[in-house]
Amino acid sequence: MRPVAGLLWVRALLQVSDGKHSRYTVLNVNVTALTLSVWNVSASTLVQGELSTTVAGIHVVSSGSPRRIIYNVTRPPRHGRLYRDDEPVLRFR
Repeated sequence: MRPVAGLLWVRALLQVSDGKHSRYTVLNVNVTALTLSVWNVSASTLVQGELSTTVAGIHVVSSGSPRRIIYNVTRPPRHGRLYRDDEPVLRFR
């Protein structure tokens, strides 16, 4: 693979044969680098006396499929837990 301005590409010779006849063709494969940008667009506050708050301000943009993004909590909260659908989580989609 050769890097070219943010792209990786491979050129290969492809041979197809039925046992008697063969065909050759050049196969070019271009791979675009994955990009991922994450923003926290709103603050989460916990009002004194309340037991929970909602985190809803995470904005993600990717050149890949958004369905394949996995959120992995690398440093859990010091006090309390992070829940999704009433289950404690450290990783979720």
